[in-house]
Amino acid sequence: AIRPFLKLTYALNNSLDLGEVGFHLLNIGVHMANALLVFALLEGLARREKAKPARAMLMALTGALLFALHPVQTEAVTYISGRSTSLGAFFSLASLLAWTAGRGPGSSRSTPLLMIVSAALFGLALLVKETAVMVPLAILLWESGSPRTEDQRAASPPASLGHTRASGFVTRGLRFGSKRNQYFFVNGRLVKDRVLAHAANRACEA
Repeated sequence: AIRPFLKLTYALNNSLDLGEVGFHLLNIGVHMANALLVFALLEGLARREKAKPARAMLMALTGALLFALHPVQTEAVTYISGRSTSLGAFFSLASLLAWTAGRGPGSSRSTPLLMIVSAALFGLALLVKETAVMVPLAILLWESGSPRTEDQRAASPPASLGHTRASGFVTRGLRFGSKRNQYFFVNGRLVKDRVLAHAANRACEA
């Protein structure tokens, strides 16, 4: 794999002439940043589910500590070659966080700047490790559980549309099932209703 941004970080480490210590210090720093991103995402998820602030903080802290201290992270932190995993996770988590911040429950419409930042971070994640292609799916899953008002549904595009447009794909809706029983996946939600199905069908054909 080419992974140009990953190789750029290796080149920068080498130019600092700190030896192996410099490589390991950067790996540790990236891992610590990932733990903070996990904390922020979990706290936002807990608050979205109406958890009390103290409980949301405790849940986020517990999840972040499990992420930071779990033995499965050993290779990504201690191996110089494992940086692709931790750095790719950093940009992927940052992209998801930027997206959720731009489409939080407190705003009636998306924040264009944060959408652009999210897409840019997604692009950087792809330049580090190819598995970051799953970021739009993570955003879609996040959006599927996000409560939204009617104004938000009307004003904002389907989840991960900005990312899929950047990749050359535009999805207006997904329809499946028999002719009698049709299911629609619209704005991250599964819909089975004649009136809503008709409206979704018109949206798909537009």
